[in-house]
Order: sequence, then C-alpha cells, then structure tokens
Amino acid sequence: MEIEIALRKHDLPFEFSTRTLAEADALPETLVASDWEGRTDLRALPLVTIDGETARFR
Repeated sequence: MEIEIALRKHDLPFEFSTRTLAEADALPETLVASDWEGRTDLRALPLVTIDGETARFR
C-alpha cells in the first residue's frame, strides 16, 4: 500500500505505456548466437531480488 501511495503522491507512472508493451511483445522468445556476443551469461548465478510480495510477472 505504501508504494501505491508514494506513486500517486508524486505523480509517478505505475503502468507501462502501450508503446512499451508493444515493443516487449515484439521481442523474440529465443536469442540467436549473435545476440550473445559481448555479453556474460549470468543465468547460473543465484540472484536475489527485493521485489515486494505483490510484485507480478507479466
């Protein structure tokens, strides 16, 4: 609830724009080999997030 109050109090956006959602939907589900060039694969590392209990995955 505190997050909702802070977002509205400071007039911060709390939803992705239609354009942003369209760009995300246009991304491929899998990567080709050239997409990995110059990147480090961190998927095997144990990572911790600080998302609240109401965080959602779209």
